[in-house]
This record gives sequence, C-alpha cells and structure tokens, in this order.
Amino acid sequence: KNGLPVVIMGETGCGKSSLIRQLCAILNLPLRILNIHGGMSAGDVVAWIQRQVKDCELLTTDERVVVLLDEVNTCNCMGLFKEIVCDRSVQGRFLPDNMKIIAACNPYRLKSKEALREEGCGLVFDHFDGKALGDNV
Repeated sequence: KNGLPVVIMGETGCGKSSLIRQLCAILNLPLRILNIHGGMSAGDVVAWIQRQVKDCELLTTDERVVVLLDEVNTCNCMGLFKEIVCDRSVQGRFLPDNMKIIAACNPYRLKSKEALREEGCGLVFDHFDGKALGDNV
C-alpha cells in the first residue's frame, strides 16, 4: 500500500512462498513467481522482470499483480535485487505502480572451517591399494 520493500526471511521449507500464494488467493490477486537459483544471471532476471512489466502496463492501474522473487539469496545478483525490491526500478526504469514486488530468502549462515570440512562436497572417497587383487588383474 505504501510502496515499502517487502522481504520475507525464513528457514527452508517454513512456508514463505505458500504464505504469499495463500494471501494472493484470498485477495484474488495474480501471482507471478520467479524461482531463483545459482545458475541464473542478471540478464535472466532482467528479461523476466521486463516481461512482467509489459504485462502490468497492459492492465488498468486498479489491477495489481504480485511478483515474488523466491530464494533471492541463491543468485549473485544482489545489487539487481536491491534495485528491483528497494528502488522499484530495473536498469534505471521505474516499475509500474500496479506491480507489487516481494522477495523471499533464507537466513545467512556462517559455517566454521570444521563444518565446511565435515560437509565436504558430498563426495565419498573410498581408496584401495590394488594389492588385494593380486595377480588377477
């Protein structure tokens, strides 16, 4: 209503996206979701947002659209997300007033060196010396 930035933060699976889906269903508002991941580039995000802007410009000013940027912390485009969510612009162009932006993210966790070492990469290292095979090889 007042154009304030909305960022929902919570643990994975706590229901951030479900909450927004339910609110939009109750308010009968269309919801567009961009599921962000580490493989997305700033260009991917900009292209998607620009498509949503074009759609919003075709609507009357009374018709609102909610745009959820889900998992914003997983992409290396934080400056772009700040521009979209806080400045309400993309590449210097202001977003339409009928486009309501919501960002969802997970809390930042610092991991100790020990935790990182224990976590590894999910790889299992199982070595054998080859002597157990004897001359059968």
